[in-house]
Amino acid sequence: MLEKPIQAVGPDQESSLFVDPLVYDIPTYCRVHKKSRSALYNDWARGEGPDYYKEGTSIRITGEAARRHRAKLEERARAEREKAAQAA
Repeated sequence: MLEKPIQAVGPDQESSLFVDPLVYDIPTYCRVHKKSRSALYNDWARGEGPDYYKEGTSIRITGEAARRHRAKLEERARAEREKAAQAA
């Protein structure tokens, strides 16, 4: 019996499942992560934001870099919650 493959859909479609693509361009990364382009460039200017590489004149962000960046944000938020709980 063959299993039906999982279909990955974009965040603007109805689904609880989303799989990172292999690589994002800037507009797609910003749309998926609900972040403005200027906020992303400001993050990079501060030394934050996801890792990226250039392909010609285009900037690319791998799905792996996006996952690492989200994990870093989650860890930072967790540390801030723990710090606030200890101060209370």
